[in-house]
Amino acid sequence: MKKLLAFFLVFATIAFAQITGTRAPSTRADTWYANAVFYQVFVRSFQDSNGDGIGDLNGLTTRLDYLKNLGITALWLNPIHPSPSYHGYDITDYKGINPDYGTLEDFKKLIATAKAKGIRIILDYVPNHTARSHPWFQNALKGGDKKNWYLFRDTNPGWKQPWSNGGAAWHPVQTGGNTNTRKVVFPGSIQAALGGKAWNPDGAETRATSVGNGIFELVVKLPKGTYEYKVAIGGGWTENYGANSKADGANIKLEVPADNTIVKFVFDDNNKEILDSINNPTRVSAPTQIPVATEFAVEVPSKTEYYYGVFWDGMPDLNWRSADVREAMFDAAKYWLELGIDGFRVDAGRYMYEEFDNNTPDSQDDLDWVLDFSQFIKGINPDAAFVSEIWTSNETVAKYFQDGNGQDMGFNFDLSRAIRESVNKANAESIGQVLARVTKSYPSSAVDAIFTSNHDIERMRFFNSGRYRSAATLLLTLPGTPFIYYGEEIGLPNGGTNNDEAKRTPMRWDNNAFAGFSTRQPWQLFSTTDANINVAAQQKPGTLWTLYKNLIAIRQANPALRSGGYAPLEVNNSRVFAFIRNLGTQKIAVVINLDSSSQQATLKTKGTLLEKGGQVRELTSQKTLVALKNNYPIKLSPYGFVLLEIKP
Repeated sequence: MKKLLAFFLVFATIAFAQITGTRAPSTRADTWYANAVFYQVFVRSFQDSNGDGIGDLNGLTTRLDYLKNLGITALWLNPIHPSPSYHGYDITDYKGINPDYGTLEDFKKLIATAKAKGIRIILDYVPNHTARSHPWFQNALKGGDKKNWYLFRDTNPGWKQPWSNGGAAWHPVQTGGNTNTRKVVFPGSIQAALGGKAWNPDGAETRATSVGNGIFELVVKLPKGTYEYKVAIGGGWTENYGANSKADGANIKLEVPADNTIVKFVFDDNNKEILDSINNPTRVSAPTQIPVATEFAVEVPSKTEYYYGVFWDGMPDLNWRSADVREAMFDAAKYWLELGIDGFRVDAGRYMYEEFDNNTPDSQDDLDWVLDFSQFIKGINPDAAFVSEIWTSNETVAKYFQDGNGQDMGFNFDLSRAIRESVNKANAESIGQVLARVTKSYPSSAVDAIFTSNHDIERMRFFNSGRYRSAATLLLTLPGTPFIYYGEEIGLPNGGTNNDEAKRTPMRWDNNAFAGFSTRQPWQLFSTTDANINVAAQQKPGTLWTLYKNLIAIRQANPALRSGGYAPLEVNNSRVFAFIRNLGTQKIAVVINLDSSSQQATLKTKGTLLEKGGQVRELTSQKTLVALKNNYPIKLSPYGFVLLEIKP
């Protein structure tokens, strides 16, 4: 009978949790990431330190005191590696630093300075695909030893991108032949000396020889004299490179000492670096005679193949069934962990593997990948955090926790949508539904990664400032680790379009020229010129920034709000949302008015963790209120909230 009763009690507890959404604290409640407040930084748009209009690592370092003052304890940096695109998700060197953002030494300084201020750093890790211009893919196009690092087919399987209204996922390309031999034009007087015409963008061209991995060489015999030259890729004027290794850079001067001097030119397409044997003799040595077929690449048979790139043709997918891919990519992860970062946000985790005849996401191979990656990074740093971008329903996100052995945190896209919907409708029903599903599907070890917007989602668009305040209150009091997208704390709006650049506009720091972001026009136009939407203007009571700062401080001072459990709390007003956060002996009732007018509400505590009542202290004002009892009356100002700590 006792066993039957015990079974009934356990079953009833589980059933109650599934129906109401009641959730115990995570078994990882004592980890650093379960107690953190993350801040997502798109480095290009955060702070420019060198006046080129592009945010950089040194600029971010100068703003660490601002982040510490706000209460931030961890940063997620969008990709900082070399890339041909502004967004950085098409990477050409997984162990490098994008020169737009600085150097490796700059990054080491950022890590050291952040750690000294108690701020951890995780990096975006992009394992699903590389840039098309990555040396690995260029090698594959030539039929080199990395051909099986990617997915090629002789015919187009016809797969679509595995999401609604998806486009083509296989892309045609010429492999073999001269696919990797880009025309390198040597203009001006050197071209004339070789028998070509004087330089013009469409003039005669002299093609160099590809010697592999994006390196091109040209060896010529020149008369004595003074020359100047540039190199243009593909003969396009807009792609010239000169003495400063920048597009349309200055001419490179060349003093040829005697007639019939053999000069060797080297162009590094990876680093956009141009060298010659006269100006750079320690790095480039000229041969004693002109090599055979120097001026033209040797033609080899080519054919049309199709390669798989699920997102677009500029980002070919890696073939994770190749042991060499795993070794190279895991080695890159190890490199950054050993430099001192604290973990990774893993991009596009649903799409790691494809079957022979389909590209359905969330396969068992995808799930197994998280086990492998988690075990690997925690073998290097047991405290490393692993948060995945699994952009789908909570029930599928739950699978990637792998019962405590996979991801540590999973982004809750369903909750992000629910927060926006609830704030717009002044009704939190959709939030309650999402939280109930999380309780039902997530393992006990799971830590929810909650957010309202990010670099892929339009920033919040609300009709009044009060709704921004409601969204902030929800983000910083609901269960889970909050991720704040840079600028949310000042209400930075989206740009005027729905393209990705409009979601990633520069941060506004003050009302000076270029908003304190740079000393020149930034890489992307600001999303607003509103004099109240900048950090300096909001350093006063009553602002959105001050609300974020105060809520973060309260959250960090109260363990139940950081990493506690959750239980809904019934009220008699649909425009008021109430719930309980609990950890150990601490219990906090959170009551939020989602409406633009004042609201009265009655808290029904019978049958909840607060049923026994107790002394009440309001955490924002630190005032002691009337002792808690069932049908407890609350009065809330427009978009107001109370945080009630209940003590026996």
